[in-house]
Amino acid sequence: MLLPKKNRPKMRGGKANKRGDPVATTIGQRIRYLRERNDMTKLALARLMHVDRRTISRWEDDAAFPRSEDIARLSQIFGVSCDLIVIGKPKQQ
Repeated sequence: MLLPKKNRPKMRGGKANKRGDPVATTIGQRIRYLRERNDMTKLALARLMHVDRRTISRWEDDAAFPRSEDIARLSQIFGVSCDLIVIGKPKQQ
């Protein structure tokens, strides 16, 4: 679910891709962007992921990294590919 462009969260740094989405350079920044773009709190995401809210905070602060199965679950929740979360680019087919 994409929010209208005017309601999308802004990323620090001001860079944007061709679609106008901010470019996130770390996994944590991409998780935060996807969570905010979907108008979701850390607590709501934590409940969907079956983890503690502090775990989401650690991921977003790049203090810890999600396991591969957590990345797969995040991709299902946000409707994006695992590649987008891990490397920042959708899978090329």
